[in-house]
Amino acid sequence: MPGLWTFAAKGFESGLAPIPGDTDVDVSFVTTSESARRRGLATTVLRQTLAGATARGFVTASLQSTAMGTDTLSTTIRTCR
Repeated sequence: MPGLWTFAAKGFESGLAPIPGDTDVDVSFVTTSESARRRGLATTVLRQTLAGATARGFVTASLQSTAMGTDTLSTTIRTCR
C-alpha cells in the first residue's frame, strides 16, 4: 500500500503500523507474539515509531489500546518531539 510504513522488532516478534494524519500519527495494529511479551519489544518499536514520526514532521501520536482480555478502550496522545 503506497504511503504505509511499518515498524517491527528484529525477528518480527512485535510490530505496528502507524496511520499518518495531518499532524498526528495514529499508532495502530500493535501486536506482540505471546512468547515475546514482557520483554519491552513493543516499547522499543513504539519509540522507533515516534522517532520516525518526528523525522517526518508529525507533532503528536495517538494510541488507542485495550488491556489484554478486555473490551475497555483507552486513548493516549503524546507529543512526538
